[in-house]
Amino acid sequence: MEWQGYIPESRWTELKTKVAKLNKKATKIGAAPITVELTGQMRRDEAEYPYVAILLEIIMKGETPKLNGWKLLATLQHDPNLDANIVKTVPGESVPEGYRTRPGVCDHCGYTRIRKETFVVQHEDGDIKQVGRQCVADFLGRDLLNLIKTYEWFEATVHHINESWGIRDEREAYSLEAYLAMTNAVIRKYGWVSGSKSRETMATSTATEVNEQFNPLARQYMKSDEKVDYLDSDKEYAVMVIEWAKNLGDNLSDYEHNIKTIAHQEVVIRKTQGYAASMIMAYKKVNEVYEKKVNKVSEFYGNVNDKINLNLTFKATYSFEGYYGVVHLHKFVAEDGNVFIWQASRFIAFTEDALYNVKGAIKQHKEYKNIKQTILTRCKVEVIND
Repeated sequence: MEWQGYIPESRWTELKTKVAKLNKKATKIGAAPITVELTGQMRRDEAEYPYVAILLEIIMKGETPKLNGWKLLATLQHDPNLDANIVKTVPGESVPEGYRTRPGVCDHCGYTRIRKETFVVQHEDGDIKQVGRQCVADFLGRDLLNLIKTYEWFEATVHHINESWGIRDEREAYSLEAYLAMTNAVIRKYGWVSGSKSRETMATSTATEVNEQFNPLARQYMKSDEKVDYLDSDKEYAVMVIEWAKNLGDNLSDYEHNIKTIAHQEVVIRKTQGYAASMIMAYKKVNEVYEKKVNKVSEFYGNVNDKINLNLTFKATYSFEGYYGVVHLHKFVAEDGNVFIWQASRFIAFTEDALYNVKGAIKQHKEYKNIKQTILTRCKVEVIND
C-alpha cells in the first residue's frame, strides 16, 4: 500500500505524531509499521491572502494484507440504514458483485448477524471467503488479523491527512435531495473540488464546504457573501440526479454500485457524504456527453468589439481559482446553438435553462474542447419573464 501527496508544512509534526501512535499499537501485536518519507517541498503563493503556503511532499507506505496464500480484497461496511453494503476495495483488487448486497454472514462460523463490517479475502487458488472480524484470527490466523489492522490504520492515517485542515466527526444524517441541492449550489459558486484536489491545493473540498454550509455554528461566523443557499432549481436538479443514479442498471463498477445504493436510500450519513457529493459531477459528465450528441453545433458570433443585445438561455456557471481570486464563467446558449461565455469576478445565481436578455460586448472568439465560444465582457443581464 502506498500514498503519495502533499500536506501543509504546519501539519508535518501532527502527522508524525499520528503515525507514531499507530505504529506503537502495531508493535504490540507484531504488525508491520507504517513508514512516512519526506521527499520534497513546494511553495505556493496565495493571491487572496497575505501569506505563503509551504507544502511537503510525502510518501507513506504500509504492508499489503497477505499471509499464507490469503489476501484481503475488500472491507464490507454493513449499515441497517442502507439497502446494500459500502464496498471499500483494496487498491488494485475487486470483489464479485454478489458481495455488494450480501448480509453480515461469516463463512467461518456460519452465523448471519448484525455486523458493522466483514472482510472479503481470497486464497491464491481462487477461493473467496467473507469473514467476520471476530473470526479472522481463528480462520486465517492472528497474523493476518494484524495485517488487516495495519491496513485499517494506514487508511485511517490517509483519512487524517485528507481532513487535516478541518478534522471533524459529524454524525448527522441528511436528506439526499437537500444534500445534493446544496452540493449543486456550492459547485455553482466555488466550482468542484474533489478530495484529491483538496489535498494538492489546500482548497476546501466540495463535500467539506457542503457540511460547513449545513452547520449552523459555522454559518454564524460566515460573511454574507460566503453563505450558500440552494434554490428550487437546485432541488429539481437533485431529484434528476437521484433518479439517474437509481436507474444505473447492471454491470456496475464499485463506485456506481455505491452511489446507486445511496440514491435508493435517499439519506446521506457521514461515511457516504463523499460519494453523495460526487454524484452531481458524475451526472454532469454523463449529461455533457448527451448534450454534445443532441445540441446544435456552435459557431462564432459577430466580431470582436461588437455590441450585442441577445436573448440567451443560461446553462451553467463554472467557477475556479484564478490569480486574483475566484473566477466565474457563466455559460449561455442561443437558440441556434451558439455558445456565449461571460467571464466575471462576481457570482450571480442565474436560473438554469431560464431565458435572459444579455447586453454586452464581444471580447474574443476561442475554442474549448473543439467547441466554438464567443467570449463576452461588460455584460448586463436581465431575466425574461414569461
